Amino acid sequence: MLVTNPKEEDKCQAEADGTAKPALMPRRESLAPSPAKVTKAVPVTNTNTKSPAKTTEKATVKPEEKPEEKPKKDDTKVEIVKDASGLGLSIVGGKDTPLGGVFIHEIHSGGPAEKGGKLKAGDQIVKVNDVDFRNLTHKEALNALRSAQDKVVLHFERKEETAPENVYQDISVTLVKKSGKGLGLSVVGRRDGPGVFISALVGGGVADTNGQLLQGDQIIKVNESDLSSSTQDAAVAILKTASGDVNLVVRRLKILTKPT
Repeated sequence: MLVTNPKEEDKCQAEADGTAKPALMPRRESLAPSPAKVTKAVPVTNTNTKSPAKTTEKATVKPEEKPEEKPKKDDTKVEIVKDASGLGLSIVGGKDTPLGGVFIHEIHSGGPAEKGGKLKAGDQIVKVNDVDFRNLTHKEALNALRSAQDKVVLHFERKEETAPENVYQDISVTLVKKSGKGLGLSVVGRRDGPGVFISALVGGGVADTNGQLLQGDQIIKVNESDLSSSTQDAAVAILKTASGDVNLVVRRLKILTKPT
């Protein structure tokens, strides 16, 4: 008697027909989860790409803020190109004066100093090119400015900010002129326009002993004569003919006024 297993017969029949592949199907199905895992991992990579985007945003903000935080190194330095009238400014003071330093008295309208756009009346001149102005007399400072080459690099200090309309103050001074003697002061006019300034005080003279006048003061008025727009020759004539009590009004930078 021949006894057979029906399953074995099916297996043999399948092998004979070449259709014994269904047994492999479970293996194919077992591979299906792997692609599913890969596709699930894709969103993770997408979330990671967001982090670099955030870091780049932060990095771009910092470079934009840095220029604003940097201090301006050239705030106290200006380059001036001289023209036929010079630097276009007038100075007062020196180490030989009560001011103890050299200061800008006036910036001439339309001149090179004004075009530089940085200097103001009252600024102290610290250095011009390689010359230290903190230890110069008034005369030495004038000579240094006049002998400087066409291109000048000027370093300055600004002790306080003053509104343009409050830069100057007018001071009244009374000098008692003795018969046969002068007031003990010299004046100089502007090279580029009207206006007369005290260029020197004679030691021991009337103006010097009075103690109220400073070299560089602009003479605005002598008694009833207005000298605010006067020439040098006209001012000298008026000062020479004045006698007795001579009332002067001088204009001075407020920053240059020293307490007595």
